[in-house]
Amino acid sequence: MIFDKKVTVKPKPKLDSEISKFGKEYHRQYRRAARAAERNIILDDPVDIKRRRKAERNPEYFCRTYAPHVFYNPFCKDQKDIVESILACVENSTFQYVLAERGGGKSQIARFIGGVYAIVTGRVKWFVYLGASQTEADNGVQDIMAHYELEDSLLRADYPEVCQLVHALGGAPQAGGGQTVGGKRTRIKWSPKRVLFPIVNGSKASGAIISPRGIDGAIRGLSFQGKRPDLILGDDLDTEESAVSTVQTDKRKSVLTNSVLNLSGPNTGLPVILLGTKISHNCLIAQISDPKIFPGWTGIKQKRMYKPPDAAELWDKYIYVRQSGKANGEDPHGRKAHDFYLANRKQMDKGAKISNKLRYRNITLLDGSQQESSAIEAFYNEVADKGWEVVNGEYQNEPPETEQDAHVLEVNQVAESLNGYQRGVIPPGCKALTRFIDVHNRDLVWIDIAWKCGLIGYVVDYGVVLTNLPSKTSITEKEYNSQIELAIIDTLEYMKEAEQEGGYPYADTGVVKHIDLCLVDSGDGVIHTDAVYKFCSGAVKYMASKGLAPWRNPRVKNGVRNRG
Repeated sequence: MIFDKKVTVKPKPKLDSEISKFGKEYHRQYRRAARAAERNIILDDPVDIKRRRKAERNPEYFCRTYAPHVFYNPFCKDQKDIVESILACVENSTFQYVLAERGGGKSQIARFIGGVYAIVTGRVKWFVYLGASQTEADNGVQDIMAHYELEDSLLRADYPEVCQLVHALGGAPQAGGGQTVGGKRTRIKWSPKRVLFPIVNGSKASGAIISPRGIDGAIRGLSFQGKRPDLILGDDLDTEESAVSTVQTDKRKSVLTNSVLNLSGPNTGLPVILLGTKISHNCLIAQISDPKIFPGWTGIKQKRMYKPPDAAELWDKYIYVRQSGKANGEDPHGRKAHDFYLANRKQMDKGAKISNKLRYRNITLLDGSQQESSAIEAFYNEVADKGWEVVNGEYQNEPPETEQDAHVLEVNQVAESLNGYQRGVIPPGCKALTRFIDVHNRDLVWIDIAWKCGLIGYVVDYGVVLTNLPSKTSITEKEYNSQIELAIIDTLEYMKEAEQEGGYPYADTGVVKHIDLCLVDSGDGVIHTDAVYKFCSGAVKYMASKGLAPWRNPRVKNGVRNRG
């Protein structure tokens, strides 16, 4: 049978599951596009381009305009000199130091110039902030980061290509992973451990880096995607403890000269500037600023008072009145001394040369008087309250010579008088160089001796290296002993590395020689013995040894050595 009627086949309807799948994919793509649009930042234009250009030409104006909460007073000459030293160091790739008074603003100036001004103007692409410890370095970088994070600041208004993108993170560093400008990722990293500025076309700060490092930590071989640091700022690398420790100062000096100063790339200079206060005559900044020790460094030495007033006797009386009034409780705020100064101010100020005339407490007290009326009065209040020794060390960079300073000098003189050669120099004709290390929990005592034929020995150098002794308050006796063992091994490794990098020159040729053999006393205790054997098992030229007490020595009988 033939049918003329045309048959139309209807399409099979879609299942509900297929419709649901299509809808989910559509909404997924929609949400993805919406999130991408949220992460894509449309940058504002600078609010005042003329102000921005003026600030970039004038560093002091930059500081006082974009951080008025910190730099609320005009810069004195010493503060301007610090700014010029940092920028000259960057421009000429030199090694410079700045000996400045405590509390004079050197750290705030250095952080803002190095971490903000030099970054946003494109003068520096990788800024390494070097502190006395990693914690101090992290705190310094956090202080720098805070300037970029301030809401409604002029820095945010004039530098949107940096600050706007920082604010867009909303305090969540992980949000930087998807942040884009014009559809391109900015790759911003915003953490005190590492700051990577957003990569944006036209931004002078694009891709710049800020890294915190402690002088007591790992510094060697700092590099990122072929880049090398182009400004190292060491800020107060001395501590109260290290300043009076020859061992700690030598360790800091070794890290600085062997690791920090070699961070530059091939055929490039490295600007390094150290800021500090001369706590002692043996501290790191004191040695760096001594041209006899480090002739390759240049810099400036500042004081709070460059020239004292002519009327010294009046200031002696002022100090007496202030101290006596506070001592007996009759005048706790020193008002009698203040009144004495106001009555004789012209005569008492005559001849004085102070570094910062605005450094005094211009505060009105409850009785209506000013707490201090001049920077000269403020200086002598420090003298009266803290003493000349503190003032000379903290504000004048002229610390008194301590017993330890005298002791170090005396040791050198004794060593020189014994063999006729300076400490650290090998006499001519010596064929071998040995070291002996006596191990204790708290420290390792060592001595290096150069030998001529016939067992004629010359003491070349000696000293004590402190171990990082653990705290015993919150661990068991077994854990404490284990930590002591690790501390001894770690200290021995440090001494080995320091010797490999150092060595002693011959007095006549200057050729450097390293030790040929080192004996390490393994002692009688289990902790010392295990630590020394573990260290010596993997160290070339290092051997564990044991000394014999007189009553155990077969050559000694009744305390008298047997000639045979």
